[in-house]
Parts: sequence; structure tokens; C-alpha cells
Amino acid sequence: VEHPGDAYGFIIEKDGVAIAFTQDTKATDRFWVVCKKFKNLKAIFTEVSFPNKLQFVADISDHHTASTMKEELKKMPADIPVYLGHLKPNYQEELIQEITDLGEPRLHIMYADDVRYKFEA
Repeated sequence: VEHPGDAYGFIIEKDGVAIAFTQDTKATDRFWVVCKKFKNLKAIFTEVSFPNKLQFVADISDHHTASTMKEELKKMPADIPVYLGHLKPNYQEELIQEITDLGEPRLHIMYADDVRYKFEA
């Protein structure tokens, strides 16, 4: 994935179910190409860190805004739910609104009290 230093995306597979996990990243290509090879992919965990008004901060720190996530969705495997974390606390309400305004039903925001997800084959 694209981020300063050593940053990785992971695809975890167990019992016929795979999930993709990349949190600390900006727009990337290769990771989504690899993800599309997993026919048993059930979820993608990624991030939106800054509101659209701070696009320049997101760009220099290699993170997403709601706007760039809308474009990133086009590269991801289709019809797979996408769980968004890494929301900067100072902007959480604004981020939730911007993500909601995208009108993308496959986007789900991970809240601080979310502790368990179960994906079955």
C-alpha cells in the first residue's frame, strides 16, 4: 500500500473466508488488484482520516478523505462491504456526515464501540 515507510495491506484467509485490511494508506492500486483474485473476499477494512476541507493534509500524510475514498471504491472488488476506520477524533462528526453524503451503501463506519465482526463463507 502507499504510505511513508513500511506499510502493508493484509488479506487474511481462514475456513474459506477472506478479509482485506489496510488502514494507514492513501490511494493504492496493486492491493486492489490482488484483492480481486480472492473470490471468497467478504470484507474490506480501510480508512478515511480527514474531512474533505483538509485534502492537502490528507495528501501530505498519505490518508483518505471521503472524496478520495469515493474514487478508491472504483478500484476495489465490487459488491464487497467496506468498513472505514482511522477517523481522526477531532473531525469524527464531519467525517461521518461526508461519508454518509456519499450515498454508498457498501460503506460502513467503524465506531469506537465496534468490537466484533463475523464473516461466514
